[in-house]
Amino acid sequence: MYFAVHELEAWLFSQPEIFDQRIRQNLFEGLPGPEKVNFDQSPSKRMNTAWNKTYKRNYKKISEGTTLFSALDPQVAHRKCPYLAKMLDELVELATQAGLQRM
Repeated sequence: MYFAVHELEAWLFSQPEIFDQRIRQNLFEGLPGPEKVNFDQSPSKRMNTAWNKTYKRNYKKISEGTTLFSALDPQVAHRKCPYLAKMLDELVELATQAGLQRM
C-alpha cells in the first residue's frame, strides 16, 4: 500500500533523547527534520557516519536499530513525521472500516 519514502531510521530522528548523548551532536548537527534527511543523505548512512565519528565503528542496523526502535514513542514519531502519520492514520482508518477496534 505504501512505499517507504524514507528508511525507517528517519523516524528515530524524531526523538534525539533515545540516542546516547555522546552521539547526538554528530547525528543531529544540521539535521533539517526527521523525514527530510533522506533527500540529503540517507538516514542509515547518516547514522553510520555519526557512529564512525563517535564510536570509531559502523552502525549495526539490526542490533542497535532494534534497541533504538524499542525506545521510540510512536506518538512522538507520528507528531513529527508527516509521511509516517499519513500512513498510520490511513491504516487505522482501514482497520476501523473493517470492524477492528483500537486497543
